[in-house]
Amino acid sequence: MAKRLLPGPRRKVVYIFSREGARDGGYWMLVLECGHMISRRRFVSKPNAAKMAQHMFVPLAAKLAPKHAECFYCEAGHSKVDPWSTIKALGGPTT
Repeated sequence: MAKRLLPGPRRKVVYIFSREGARDGGYWMLVLECGHMISRRRFVSKPNAAKMAQHMFVPLAAKLAPKHAECFYCEAGHSKVDPWSTIKALGGPTT
C-alpha cells in the first residue's frame, strides 16, 4: 500500500451516520472523538442472486463501520471541537 501524504492520527469513532449517495452508493459519515467528521464508503449488496453469492465472500470488516479512523483535519493543524456540536449540525440526536 502506498504511503499517504497526510497520515493523520487514529481517532475513535463516537457517532455514525448512514447515508445514501447520489450515484447509488452508500456511505458512512463518521464523527471522531476530536469532533471532526470524515466519510467512508459503505458496502451495499444488490438484491440479485449473483450479488448475494458474492456477498458471502466479502470480509465482515468491509461490511461494518470502522471503530477507529485517521483524522486528516488534526494532521493539517485544525483545532479540536466538541463532537456533539458536529453531531447536532449533521442532524443527530439533541439530547
